[in-house]
Amino acid sequence: SYCGGNLLVPSSSLDPVLQPGPGTFEARAKEGKAPSRHIFIYWFGSDDKKWRERVIQQLLLYRQQPDAKVVVVHTLTGNYEDRDIWQTDANSPRIILEEMYRSTFCPVIQGDAPYQKRLFDAMLTGCLPVVIAFPSHVEGEVSWWLPGGPPVDRMVPYPNDIDYSEFVVQVPEEVVQAGRFVEFLLELPEEEELRRRRVAMDKAKAFVRFDAKGSEPDAFSMLMKSMWSFLDRGGARSAAKSKASTDLPQEVFDCGVPPGNGQM
Repeated sequence: SYCGGNLLVPSSSLDPVLQPGPGTFEARAKEGKAPSRHIFIYWFGSDDKKWRERVIQQLLLYRQQPDAKVVVVHTLTGNYEDRDIWQTDANSPRIILEEMYRSTFCPVIQGDAPYQKRLFDAMLTGCLPVVIAFPSHVEGEVSWWLPGGPPVDRMVPYPNDIDYSEFVVQVPEEVVQAGRFVEFLLELPEEEELRRRRVAMDKAKAFVRFDAKGSEPDAFSMLMKSMWSFLDRGGARSAAKSKASTDLPQEVFDCGVPPGNGQM
């Protein structure tokens, strides 16, 4: 269950092009061979959820404008048996990653759980993640899942070491409600702001990647660090006996909104 854990780890992104080393996206960028990001917004996924549907409708509406930038939308039905992508050969994910590698913005909108693998794929392909910023059930905090959802630092891995706000683009809920999702992105300062965000994301991406060769600190290194910190704090609390036995650590994974309340 995604509701029960205390420590979150990134979803595995073991596709060879996402690893460090020769022939990968990272190597191509260092060699100055990275393609231009000619796709303004890229979406691949289902449209079977309320907030996804709203964003996709706005993307499709924008595409009809004669001077629109390139927006790629690959929607899938909610019926997995109808999804041809799941029936293709093992190289099929490479096509999606190549398109993300050529994109500026990749929406990460309302999945089944508070966080999604697409967040880490976006980071590793250099495509800036775009989320909807909802009010969390914790006063003064923001959730990237649903209205009343868990605050961000309880729904992403290693929030004490990765400042996601440095690179994730947060579109306020009311902006989406007003039908201005695309306009919000168009109004971002094009060069300096995007470069700053991408530099911050580039520094963080190793910590959400499981390095198959162990060539650098990675998501596993961060997991070990988090476990040690978690156990160390737990021991201190036990020794001091200063906390009630029902207290939860700050990192507890909080579902926030129970599925089935009409928002999914």
